[in-house]
Amino acid sequence: GQAKLIDSGRLPNRFHPGLDLREYEICHFYVPGIRLFFTPFLEGEALDPTRMVIRYSGGRYYYIVKPQEILLPAQLDEAVAGELVITSQRILFLAVENGFEVPLQSLKLLDCSAHIIDFQVKDRRYTVQTDAAGYAEKVLKLLLQTRLRINT
Repeated sequence: GQAKLIDSGRLPNRFHPGLDLREYEICHFYVPGIRLFFTPFLEGEALDPTRMVIRYSGGRYYYIVKPQEILLPAQLDEAVAGELVITSQRILFLAVENGFEVPLQSLKLLDCSAHIIDFQVKDRRYTVQTDAAGYAEKVLKLLLQTRLRINT
């Protein structure tokens, strides 16, 4: 049911037992995920993180540096299991440690692929791996479109 609603361009309303919603906030999506942390580049390598996207293929992680499309291996430093939650106001990663809560309006540089949701808020990067990344992307885009319509 949830997938059909999202595919038709509508946001599902979901009940999440462990989530305290704020006033006028609706939970639209949640799925198990793994938050990924990558080893930083060496100091001599001056790469702009806003020009890099992360991809997962063949059991390995890669950075693709744009606009040259240079492929670099990404070294996984830590992986934390948890749950990705998207509400009408926030993106959350619920976990025992290294969870996060990000206001939707702060979202920058959203990039999603088949298994990865990657975005930036100020100078912090958030990367979550999930098999439902495509649906998370659709939910985020629907929410961002709605927010743009409200603000204009």
